[in-house]
Amino acid sequence: SNATMVDSDGLLKWRPHNLITKSNTFDTWTKNPTLASVIANNATGPDGVANTADTITLNGTTSNVYHLSLLSFSAGNKVTIALWVRSDTLTTLQVSFNGRANMANNTLGGTVAVTSTWALVSVEATVAGNDTGLYFILGTNPYLNPATAGTFEAYGAHMFRSDLGGMVNNPDAPTGLES
Repeated sequence: SNATMVDSDGLLKWRPHNLITKSNTFDTWTKNPTLASVIANNATGPDGVANTADTITLNGTTSNVYHLSLLSFSAGNKVTIALWVRSDTLTTLQVSFNGRANMANNTLGGTVAVTSTWALVSVEATVAGNDTGLYFILGTNPYLNPATAGTFEAYGAHMFRSDLGGMVNNPDAPTGLES
């Protein structure tokens, strides 16, 4: 559940949670059909296991893949979107949110650096207005710039509440993937 607990550092934090279903099956996410493509289980993931990461190709303009988290968000909530990425062609990737019902949430997010080695990247945002869901977007957000073009590998997308003291790490996750 998305309950709270006191971590070993004495701070009140959110329990480990992920607000994105299908967080590691990017081929099931919605794609701009002519400008984005996904090849499932095409690359070795950050944990070294073969065929666990997806390859995503973005062709610029309005190219993106996205997934909707159908939960209620209140103005002032802090949420973080994060995933493991690597690329031989991209140096930056737009990682952002759009509101489901409230356009005030359409400009949340930013650009993250991407290298040829796996890195956990994240963007934190404060929800601007009450909303019935948030879209998690990889690639071009029509309300932000610039357009993204290139190919990258992605693994383990997750969105979580990051207000309070953050989120407690999950000790049952594989080494290096606890957060």
